[in-house]
Amino acid sequence: MHNATGQIFAHAVGVAISPLAIIAVILILAAPRGRVNALAFALGWIAAVTVLLTGLMGDMYCYFGPEGTQRDAL
Repeated sequence: MHNATGQIFAHAVGVAISPLAIIAVILILAAPRGRVNALAFALGWIAAVTVLLTGLMGDMYCYFGPEGTQRDAL
């Protein structure tokens, strides 16, 4: 189970620091009220990644169980 968690975390970090997000923040900073907009964008991005990871971890917990053993399909 720890191996799967590490793989998901690696993908999540890759999405979080993707060049598109960095370019978007730079463009937002250049706009009027850039700091406020960039902060809102960054907080939204972090919240979205957190929700995604929480959902994936919950799904993994339901599938594998607390012991880390695979459960039977429902």
